[in-house]
Amino acid sequence: MRNTVIMAIATKDELDMIVSALSAYNHNTKYRALYEKLIRQQDQVYELAG
Repeated sequence: MRNTVIMAIATKDELDMIVSALSAYNHNTKYRALYEKLIRQQDQVYELAG
């Protein structure tokens, strides 16, 4: 497993809000890649938070 560095540009609550808002556009391929990237980041944040 490689080391991963996560730089927080938003609080956990702000990230949740952004992911929630983008989920409405998940059907659009233009937004889907960003949505999926943020979901992965959100999962990592939750892992670190315990």
